Amino acid sequence: TAQHSTVLYKCTSRGKVPQTAIMGLDSCVKKYIRKHVPKAVSYHSSAKEAYEANEYCATIIDLNVELHRKPQHIATGEEWVSYIYNVRVRGTPGATCVLVIDNPSRVPEVKDLCHLARAGQKRKRNNFIPLPADTIINNGPLPDWTALTGSKYLLPRVWDFLLSGIRTRIRQDATFDKTVFFDTCYSWRLRGSVNCDGGIHLVCSAGGKSPPPPPTHAYGEGDLKCRCWARYCLKARTISTQGVLIMSVDLDNIPIFCNKRFNNVCLMANTVTLDANGEVVPRSKGTRTAYEIINLGAIALALGPHCEPFRALLCLSKNDFNDNPQKLTTERMLKTFFSVMAMGNRKLDAERLLGDVKYYNKFAQMCLSKVYGNRSMTMPRIPTASLESYQCRGTWCYEYWSGKKQREGGPNCRDSGGWTVPSTSIDLKEYKGKVRLVPA
Repeated sequence: TAQHSTVLYKCTSRGKVPQTAIMGLDSCVKKYIRKHVPKAVSYHSSAKEAYEANEYCATIIDLNVELHRKPQHIATGEEWVSYIYNVRVRGTPGATCVLVIDNPSRVPEVKDLCHLARAGQKRKRNNFIPLPADTIINNGPLPDWTALTGSKYLLPRVWDFLLSGIRTRIRQDATFDKTVFFDTCYSWRLRGSVNCDGGIHLVCSAGGKSPPPPPTHAYGEGDLKCRCWARYCLKARTISTQGVLIMSVDLDNIPIFCNKRFNNVCLMANTVTLDANGEVVPRSKGTRTAYEIINLGAIALALGPHCEPFRALLCLSKNDFNDNPQKLTTERMLKTFFSVMAMGNRKLDAERLLGDVKYYNKFAQMCLSKVYGNRSMTMPRIPTASLESYQCRGTWCYEYWSGKKQREGGPNCRDSGGWTVPSTSIDLKEYKGKVRLVPA
């Protein structure tokens, strides 16, 4: 979720003023979905209840997310492998299980600034010291987990160890009967390992039957990999009403899967706390914990003709690739959007929001109006050229999240008009390398 911004660099090639860090979608997106699309959200007292509430043909697990929600009581590598195998691979619903891992070499160049912001915030928040490059990950005691997850150069070793352990447990478990795929990362140092060659591997087949060939893509980000695999699983299902469960906390999945074709593709993130009325609230006395399931395709069905403008606005709000230059928050933009929708006298146009500066500016003015429930604010004046590049970034994000050019890993961000090569060298710290593109 979005956190406070941090000034990262001073000049683009045009010599503009300092820009701010770009960090993920704001958590208020979930708040507005709960409020305005309640039928797409359900709550369950246990994971078992959540799994049984719908019929799933497959589960897709974003292992990069699992890396950051390891239970604290797990202290050894052997315990961690057993946990992932028993709770995630074996314990989740569906005849197919897909494990996806980020492939940094294929992540879009425009994600560099987001990585830089995350690296800086992690250092400030946790004050961690990166681990030595020769750190060993095995069945024994695990290294300090915060330091390990922050030492990005060690992650291929982590994945190699984890996937090797899962393979072993599958071979040793005579009762296991699922189709399992690994969608791996690429590591030059570990390229000889089947777990780190950047490929897609069929680990085992349910009933000994060969599944259809896996999807072809060149994505690096786990959420876009999930999109490819969700389409694959829906196409391969034997019952048309079966769904797909995605285990991830990444809010990008909301605009990625907000399409009626993805009805019953459900997101299961972290647990939430509910009050006596079933509303999500901060943890306190008298509350209860529940598993929240969001039917991502059902959001599109509920929004109807307003679906694409909703997605367009998320592309124009603060996210991993973009930020609003007029300081309009995601909260203000979504409040205006849902107010317009409730009034029923107009429908926003997604294409014009992304490509027509005058039309976008009219919406920006609506975001200042009390008519739509907004507080007054002074909006900075932004040159038309800057707004055009901002819309170009939004358009690229919209096409990327829509799965355009899947085989190439998404549309070419260098051709979008939204970014430029920085005039000065910006080091990416533990992510290694330099920032390659900054907002134009």
